[in-house]
Amino acid sequence: MSVSELSASTQNYLKAVWGLSEWSSDLVTPSLIAERTGLSLSSVSDALRRMTGQGLVDHAPYGSVVLTDTGRAHALAMVRRHRLIEAFLVTALGCTERAGAGPVGPQRAQDLRRRRRQLRGAQGRHA
Repeated sequence: MSVSELSASTQNYLKAVWGLSEWSSDLVTPSLIAERTGLSLSSVSDALRRMTGQGLVDHAPYGSVVLTDTGRAHALAMVRRHRLIEAFLVTALGCTERAGAGPVGPQRAQDLRRRRRQLRGAQGRHA
């Protein structure tokens, strides 16, 4: 199964587990995942059962959560993709805030449309 075949929800859980385990030596628990994602503990538990069945995490009831090799590979692929998109937004489109840090407001959307038109114009001059 490729990353693109995973549901957005599953992708979000993988990123949450990766983020919690990558930067801390603490065990990742369903409670921590619920706190990180803002979801209920029961929703997280259901998702972990499903993801265990898919071979993405190792988790026993009341135990910690660990990414399998497959789960880690998928999580890393998503993190890399998001970092590439962030780098593109900063370098090519001139975003100055941390890309993806929040919703795009009307002014930011207008700025991005203007920058896109500039890039298209420059592309036409080089063709």
